[in-house]
Amino acid sequence: MPDLKDKLAEVNGQISETRTEAQEKWTAFEAARDKFASAGEDANDTDSEAFKEMDAINKEYSTKAEELADLEAVRDGVFRAMSGNEPPEVGGDEPKLGAAASLLRREAQKSLGLQAAEGDGYKQLLDSGLLKSESAKFNAVLASGDLEELKASLLTGGSDTSAGAFVVPEQVGYVPQPQRTLTVLDLITVGETESDTVEYVRQNSFVNVAAEIAEATTLATGTKPEASLSFEKISEAVSTIAHWQPATRRALADAGQMRTIVDNQLRYGLELRLENQVMAGNGSGDNLLGIINTPNILSQPRGSDSVADAVHKGMTQMRLGYIEPTGTALYPTDWEKVRLSRDDSGAGPGTGGYLYGPPAQAGAEQLWGKPVAVTAATTSGTAVVGAWYWATLWLREGIQVLASDSHADFFIKNLIAILAEMRAGFGVQLPPAFCKVTGL
Repeated sequence: MPDLKDKLAEVNGQISETRTEAQEKWTAFEAARDKFASAGEDANDTDSEAFKEMDAINKEYSTKAEELADLEAVRDGVFRAMSGNEPPEVGGDEPKLGAAASLLRREAQKSLGLQAAEGDGYKQLLDSGLLKSESAKFNAVLASGDLEELKASLLTGGSDTSAGAFVVPEQVGYVPQPQRTLTVLDLITVGETESDTVEYVRQNSFVNVAAEIAEATTLATGTKPEASLSFEKISEAVSTIAHWQPATRRALADAGQMRTIVDNQLRYGLELRLENQVMAGNGSGDNLLGIINTPNILSQPRGSDSVADAVHKGMTQMRLGYIEPTGTALYPTDWEKVRLSRDDSGAGPGTGGYLYGPPAQAGAEQLWGKPVAVTAATTSGTAVVGAWYWATLWLREGIQVLASDSHADFFIKNLIAILAEMRAGFGVQLPPAFCKVTGL
């Protein structure tokens, strides 16, 4: 019999190699997919070269994923053999009853019970009235208070040694936690980078001294004015955002839905953290520098203005700098103040009609003709008006969800570490393209 430990080590090596190849294929597929999307191809044009390239790489990835699943099945089989839980040999006299066989036996027993209940004998018993008379006797004993006669034979549904042992709880499904709609990530520009640092040059100032100059009549006249421009180089670091969740191999194997739930939650967690960083990251350490904390963005205090008026004044500041805003991000309670505002010209304050339409009116949230992103990513009491395309997210690596038993002593404990991570940089390339409206 071959050495199972050597076989296990061999299979684990193959798994590691195949997993790396699968990850490389997935990265190549993402690049081909983005290339196809950026080329402006029709999504239904399966004859384009970009689509064919993307499809071919996807098939290669699927092949590697299937190879990985097969190798993991082999590894699990070897591990079960090492732990002494080998499956029964074919042709044995009395093989152990597996899960499927147990289920079939239970179904057969249930079928026999249904046959007995539907049989002629049981129907004759019902027709005879005997069961009704026994029921009457039972009720009479209860009414007299003499329960001794019932103690020896009474079957109760609340006891695990009686009828309660047959009661199976009904499973009605999985109830997930609420998830915040991620709207800010849809507003900003998303690009890619192949480095761990993104650099660009930003113009800081321009002094316009253009003027009409008379023709020179002497050497001292006719001099043209000199313009003044200043620039600076900006560097934005790429940060890694990650978290992981341990799970038992048994839980993942016995509950197929569990892996999907864990994967989705970990992915959502990364996106949630990323959106929070984009809006309000403080830039310290490996934190991204968010829009609200970016130096030199504009600011507009509310003062005694309404929320809508203060937002409009923020838009005006941007327009004075020749930048047209594309939308506003508002905290839910701040948007509520806008949406519930009413016409005060009637019988009294707050008694007139809703300024933004009656409650039954459906429609997208808008303020001064610009869309509103209602999100908890911004801070309560602070709105952000912006030309959002001037905020850029550079993706170094998209979200990856990886699983391994190589962490610490996870292998010998049958534990799996499920890791989700991504790498990205972020920056506001033109600070005056954003204005935070405070004091809402």
